[in-house]
Amino acid sequence: MKLVQHGFTLLELIITLSIVAIVASVAVPSFDKMINSNKVVSIAEQLYQNILYAQSEAIRRNSNITLDLTGTGTSTWSYEIQDCSSTPCEVLKSFDSTNESGDITIAYTAGLDGAIFESDRGFINNQGDISFTYGTSSDATISINVLGRPSICSNTLGNYSNC
Repeated sequence: MKLVQHGFTLLELIITLSIVAIVASVAVPSFDKMINSNKVVSIAEQLYQNILYAQSEAIRRNSNITLDLTGTGTSTWSYEIQDCSSTPCEVLKSFDSTNESGDITIAYTAGLDGAIFESDRGFINNQGDISFTYGTSSDATISINVLGRPSICSNTLGNYSNC
């Protein structure tokens, strides 16, 4: 009678685990880039939606709404959407990068700091760009035209048209 053995030898297990380790070490940097690109997209999309919100609130409240940006050129930045028709200003929306964005930096046109969405039509008093960057691998830019309409473009992210 012949004995039949089932299972794997130690050598087969070691070879299989080595191959899995090599494939994983090649894939991990790609996942890191994808995660950081998704952070840039998420933050840009969130501000895009908040700009639309500010514009609609200016019209709905019949009150000027302010976009207050701080921290250009750094990874420590924030923004607030405020209704300053009464004192103190009412903060409608806010975002602080210290808890959420990691190493994503922001840069914006000088006139956008304190830009005002006007109450009658939601137009903005200063047009310009707000750019989000993670290293050299990911960027997204929100452009706000004179009518207060935002649009997103990117030279590195496939979701958007080129800037």
